[in-house]
Amino acid sequence: MTGIESILEQIRLFAVQHAPSEMLTDAVPFALICLVAGTGLSVLGAKLSRFGLTCGFVLLGGAAGAFAGRGLGFPVPVCGLGGALMGGVIGYQTFRLWVGLAAALVFSAVALGLFGYKQIVPHVPEFNQMVAVPAAGGSSFELPSPEQQQAYRDRTPRQWVEEFWSFVGQKDASVPREGRALALAALLTGLCLGVMAVRTALILSTSLLGTGLVATSLATFLTNSVPASCSAVQQHPIAIGIGVGAFFVASVVVQTLLTRKAPSGEAESAGKS
Repeated sequence: MTGIESILEQIRLFAVQHAPSEMLTDAVPFALICLVAGTGLSVLGAKLSRFGLTCGFVLLGGAAGAFAGRGLGFPVPVCGLGGALMGGVIGYQTFRLWVGLAAALVFSAVALGLFGYKQIVPHVPEFNQMVAVPAAGGSSFELPSPEQQQAYRDRTPRQWVEEFWSFVGQKDASVPREGRALALAALLTGLCLGVMAVRTALILSTSLLGTGLVATSLATFLTNSVPASCSAVQQHPIAIGIGVGAFFVASVVVQTLLTRKAPSGEAESAGKS
């Protein structure tokens, strides 16, 4: 099992242990929802983001106002309407801040993913092949007992991650430090880009999120419909990467065209007509 396959297996086990049972049994409908959401984000995410954020704050503000009015004994409709109005104003006026935060999270996730693929994933095969444990009271090594081998195989994803991260730190002490530094730099870069260049940050962030949702949903469809497709994907990772990259580039191009401002001459002529 390769490093990527081992990490994906731990993610699958984590999902099985923590995701609602309905989501696991109805994986295909959930994947369909992700496919629709990912396609919408990839095409109209940047264009409708401010409207969607404002609507979300309106709903939250209305719910908070109604809850406060019910608890304080004031008219619920009036409090709900006032909360919705104030929530909408807050969401609309703080749009740049939320874009910056979203861009910071997306950019840091991408940066850490690339860093992990280069610096961390290569250690996975060696970690999985560790079959010797220190003998008690000495520096020699002995084969683990059947009980120890079974406990090693039955580790939870959290235990696996903790042990693997400790193993990586022992192999290369610079990896944790560099990872934290890269995450901080990506967070600050994404935040600055989101606040100063809202349109660019929105296009990149929604394209990345949309591409991730579409790729995940298609993978779920193939896994449930054509189980043999998993081996085909593993045999052609470059082709899959090219396809995902092409979808991301297409999303960036489409959203750039949809969100560009009309030239002043065209705007004036449209207004006169």
